[in-house]
This record gives sequence, structure tokens and C-alpha cells, in this order.
Amino acid sequence: MGLSVDIYDGYSWIMDVEKIEDSSSYRNCPIWKSRIVDLKNFTDQNIKIRFRTIEGNSASSMAFLDNVRLIETNTTPLIISNLKLESSNCRSGSLAEVSFDMSKYTANQIDRDSLSFELYHNGVRVATEHFPMGLDSLDSDTTYVFSHRPNMSLIGKQEIKIKAILSLNGMIYEDSISQEIINRHDQLPYFESFEGLFTECDNLNPNEYNYRTTSGWNSDSTGFSSWRVTDTSSCTYSGSSGMTGAPDTGPLNPKDSSGIMFFISHTDTTADYLYTPCFDLSAYNQAKVEYWHHRYLIYGQRMGILKLEVEHNGQWILIDRVDTNYTQQTANWQLSSIDISPYLSSNTQFRFYLDSSLALGSGIFSHTAIDAFKIFDPLAVGIEESHTHNHSLSVYPNLNNGQFTIEVPEELIGERFEIVDLQGKILYHSKLLRNRMMLNLDLSKGLYLLRLPNSNLSKKLLLYD
Repeated sequence: MGLSVDIYDGYSWIMDVEKIEDSSSYRNCPIWKSRIVDLKNFTDQNIKIRFRTIEGNSASSMAFLDNVRLIETNTTPLIISNLKLESSNCRSGSLAEVSFDMSKYTANQIDRDSLSFELYHNGVRVATEHFPMGLDSLDSDTTYVFSHRPNMSLIGKQEIKIKAILSLNGMIYEDSISQEIINRHDQLPYFESFEGLFTECDNLNPNEYNYRTTSGWNSDSTGFSSWRVTDTSSCTYSGSSGMTGAPDTGPLNPKDSSGIMFFISHTDTTADYLYTPCFDLSAYNQAKVEYWHHRYLIYGQRMGILKLEVEHNGQWILIDRVDTNYTQQTANWQLSSIDISPYLSSNTQFRFYLDSSLALGSGIFSHTAIDAFKIFDPLAVGIEESHTHNHSLSVYPNLNNGQFTIEVPEELIGERFEIVDLQGKILYHSKLLRNRMMLNLDLSKGLYLLRLPNSNLSKKLLLYD
């Protein structure tokens, strides 16, 4: 028995573009096999693909198919990848190291002027640097570090751009990579649902992880028991959308239904810290932190204690601890609410960690997960609620680049919302599908109005480039 791949090019079916005739006996428990079909002869065409079984001489033969993907093959002899920004704290002048990977080039093809680094702050270029030496084949597939170190204590959006130019056989090839990050905030409310984070695997050590994020959250450690996000990475111990990485552990779904949450497994006594971005809260007289947590224990007597600390006057101060365990995945997420008014300053940062000095759970079968982290001014929330007759509309962050979250009470789910300019022109409209929705809109910088016309609710919306 075999399997054939046919292509329909809009006129007729082209038979047997790829033919697979190898087979295995199910009694030998065969592994899945992969096959790549080259579609270069069908570029710039609308096509259909079909899989057709080729009959064999046995009535008991079967063919199985799974994980069909269409991917773009990269033939460019130059690739920039893995742009990384090292962790930084909230001290004034804290600088971050920028590194990246280069691959797929040969000797003496990239000179010193063809690899550049640019740094932008709120859309304004503040630094340019060229790599100080040419790159040759001995350096291929190597990590490079620029000497310029961005000041991560600045408020607002920073963008890093790296560009390389390669001259090869009379052809010019270019590749570039960029990353935006907001490491410091001064506006409340602040909300983080961990959208936009994903796990980056270390190919040399599948149990090592990094996190790529524009939100400023970072962990100072990697490895099997470090903080991770639920995603679909190909790491050996990968997370999956809606639960932690190990089977049958952790909550069934994230708190805010975004598909992403942070979690940590209980496997050793090392304190792995998860840091928030930095905040300048000196303009506020009071503030609260709220976050949701879920701690699931299958085996063992107890788990490590989840702790939350705030940095104040150079010292880390414990402000919350969670020592409850659940023995069911269906257990509800639990809310922690903490008054942080005594700790407001121009350099405020928080960190989560597990105090695992006590008895642990059994390896990967115990997890702690957090989601929906929020900092807000309770006085402002109270005033807003009193003016909306128990119907509130929240937008955060409300100085943003087009990516923001709308939050409403559940009774407003299904309502139409609109984004209009100052002339009243409707630029975007949709329905509230859930009580918390994240939008990513391509709008010019300026002042807009977000409104719910049927509920007489509105909020100003301020965008920057």
C-alpha cells in the first residue's frame, strides 16, 4: 500500500507529484515518518493538494496522515535570529546587553560596515553602531554581542533593529530583525495577561528555555524547574495551550482565556525568580496589586510556597504568600489582592518565586501557575464605577502603540464597541466577545474615543508611534 500526493493547478489534477510507497507492519509499532513535498513549481498559483491512497494486495492495510503543514523554504544565504535582551533591574541607568545569532554565510562576505545596530526610544533613533569587524565562516552560527547597552530604566517604548547585508556572486542579500520592549511604566492601571510570550528552546539542551516578550517580564534562570509560559514550543518539556506542560497537571485553562499563563514546576530547592517590568509610581498616593494563582498537587505532601515581593529602597519585601494546594484540575483560580501603597516610588518592581525549602511535590506532577497580573489605583476605580451605574469600561495600558486590552463586566458581553476619531468617524467596530479582549490596531498616534453606544460608556484612548 502507498500514498500519493496530487496537485490541482486550476485546470487539471497533476498526479503523483510525490509518491510514498514504503510501509511498516503495525505489529512492529512503527514510528511516524515525515515527508517533504517540494512545491517550487507551483509558486504564484492557487492550488489544491490531495492525498490519495494506492491500493495494495492486503485488505488489512491502512494509511494514516497527520501534521500537514505548508512552510516557506528560506534560500537566502543569510539569517539573523534569536535577538535577545538581557534581564535588567529598576535601578537608574540600568543597561541591558543586546545579542543575536548569525548563520548561513561564508568567508569574508560581510564586512564591518554591513552589520548595523539601531536603537529607538519612542520612535526617535538614539544610537547607531556597526559591528567592529568582518564576519567569516569560522564565526558562522555564532552569537554576537553589541557593545552599546540600551538604558532600560527609560519610560516608554524601546525598539532594537539589527540589519545585515551580504554580497554574493553579484547578488545583494539582506536580512533584519527587530524587537520592541516596554520595560518601564508610569501609568495605571497596568494589566498583563502574558499574550505575546513564547518559549524559545535551546537546541543543544532541550531542557533550557528563554522567553521572548515585549512586555518586560523576565526570569533570571533557565532549566527544567524554571518559570515557563504555556505555548506550543517544540521543547522536550513543552507547554500546551490551556494547561501546564506535564499531562494532567495544572489548571485546565488560563484565567483570562488568552491561552497563555506563567507556570513553574516543583522539582528542586532553587529559588527561580520571575520579575515584572519596572514602574514609576511616585505620582500615586495608593495602589493595589491583584493576580490569580492556581496550585495543583498530584503527588507529595506539600508544595513550595508561592511568594510575591516588592523592591523598596533597595530591599526586597515580602507582600504576599500562597500555601494552598488543590488536588483537582477543575479547581477555581484564586485571587490575591495586596495594598502596595506603602511601597510606591519611582523605582518599583515585583518578583514571584517559590520557597521550596520545605517538602516538595513529586517532580513535574505539581505546578504553580499565575495569570492576569494587575496594578491599579483603587480610588480611580471607585470614582469610575460610581459614574457608570455599576457598568465600568477599562482600557489598559492607556498610552499604547495600538495594542491594548478592553475590560468590561460580564453583563456587557455581546455589546458593540466603536473606536472613533475626534471628528466622530468610526475607524473600527466589533462586538465584545468576552469580558476582557486584547486588540492590536494599526492606527496613527493621537487621541481617539472608545465607546459602547448602547450603554452610553466611553473612554479616551491615547496612541503613540
